[in-house]
Amino acid sequence: ITLTAVHANEAVDAISAALDGTDTKGKIEQAKAMAQGNPMMLVATLMPHAVEAFGPTLAKFGFTADQVGVFAFLAALKVHEGDAGIAAKAEAMKAKFLTPELAQMMAMMMPPTP
Repeated sequence: ITLTAVHANEAVDAISAALDGTDTKGKIEQAKAMAQGNPMMLVATLMPHAVEAFGPTLAKFGFTADQVGVFAFLAALKVHEGDAGIAAKAEAMKAKFLTPELAQMMAMMMPPTP
């Protein structure tokens, strides 16, 4: 799935807003605390909350509303790394749910930008 710049901006804005929700923030912080930096535990405890926050937006743009869809969406955003505005918003969005350990693990799993 390819995202236009307009759709990438819209999707990042919507997901960021969902991640800012009080309930979601609390669940994410609790999951991070429970995992204590363990990347595999983070996937098990954190990703369900990320999927919940991302789900409606993922579906709107043609991605599956699951963990595979989250990864596919993040890969689709990589195409826009050259757009400083989108890149900054995407990094801010990712910082709301990823820990450094999980971000590093995901970076290794993501295909390189063409």
